[in-house]
Amino acid sequence: MIRAGNLAGEAASVLDNPGTLWYSSSLELSKVYIGRETIVEDQIYIYHANMCKVFSHPKRLELINVLREKEMSVGDLSERLGLAIGNLSQHLAMMKQRRILASRKEGNMVYYRIANPKLLDAFDILREMLFEQIRQDAALIPGKTG
Repeated sequence: MIRAGNLAGEAASVLDNPGTLWYSSSLELSKVYIGRETIVEDQIYIYHANMCKVFSHPKRLELINVLREKEMSVGDLSERLGLAIGNLSQHLAMMKQRRILASRKEGNMVYYRIANPKLLDAFDILREMLFEQIRQDAALIPGKTG
């Protein structure tokens, strides 16, 4: 189980709950505590890399962009993305496991949304960088203007 917390204020609680992973969004704190053990920054890089795997598939990128404005049902996402529900479900599960997406169930329907809007900031920055590279590459082609 992973829980966000203030490491300074909740260190005692961490020691009372071994096996619970606590982390802080505070930039000055770079350590993660699991029980009585400290995992150093190398472990953070592993978590970061696992989260970034979400960005490694074009349909997952499209899914992020589609969910930008509103939550959608699995059926609606399947239709919008042109993916079979089975294939889409694998992407959704992977993204939910990494806390990129959150879901809610209403009757037989499951709805997905972006879990943290900061993800969209990262998505947009990467996309801006891509467009800058495309413009730079186009400027290098003779006869083209940027």
